[in-house]
Amino acid sequence: MEFRNESVWLLIREPLPLTDLAYRVLSEWKKELGSDSPFVFPSPRKPDRPITTVKTAWKATLRRAGVPHFPIYNLRHAFCTRLSWVAPDAVIQRAMRHTSPETKRRYQLSMVEQVREAMEKANQRVYGDRATIQ
Repeated sequence: MEFRNESVWLLIREPLPLTDLAYRVLSEWKKELGSDSPFVFPSPRKPDRPITTVKTAWKATLRRAGVPHFPIYNLRHAFCTRLSWVAPDAVIQRAMRHTSPETKRRYQLSMVEQVREAMEKANQRVYGDRATIQ
């Protein structure tokens, strides 16, 4: 991944937009790193090349932070779920880099509370104050 124009560019030469917060955090981190590498996550041994795996770094990061181990892919599931609260399926599909809209369902976590809230809103719209039992 390369870092430029407030986007992360994947090795396949496709931009991955960043939020303002993500851009600022990564920019600051890159300054602190003091690396001239064009990559967001350069290889510690070969700074002119990107890292090839995050497994070792992920395990070490969790250990240093005192966080019990969980698969890094859980972050992808959380991202998909949270984005689905506010974005249409086409945006989620693009953000997740899925070729099929059906793939999203495997990543999207249970949405029991969101379904309950939507049902409450629907009841409120249809029944107004009569939606509650005295």
